[in-house]
Amino acid sequence: MSHTDPAPADAAIGNPCINICRMDQAGKYCQGCGRTALEIGRWDRLTAQERGAVLAEVAQRRPSLRGLAAMPRTLQPPQPPRG
Repeated sequence: MSHTDPAPADAAIGNPCINICRMDQAGKYCQGCGRTALEIGRWDRLTAQERGAVLAEVAQRRPSLRGLAAMPRTLQPPQPPRG
């Protein structure tokens, strides 16, 4: 195993990506997983302890990120006229 491969224990904490990969309006957090671009980019090189710390931070962010994955109303298709 090379020095850049995560140890088996490190790989036990899976990637939290849910394939909704777009940043919030501020460009700070992914709307799908809640991680920063830096956290996403470094994920494969983090130890299990570091991954756990990132996930703990994401859990703290999550309430403020709730609903961000929903398509903004301005981008939704127009609704047919009523009546």
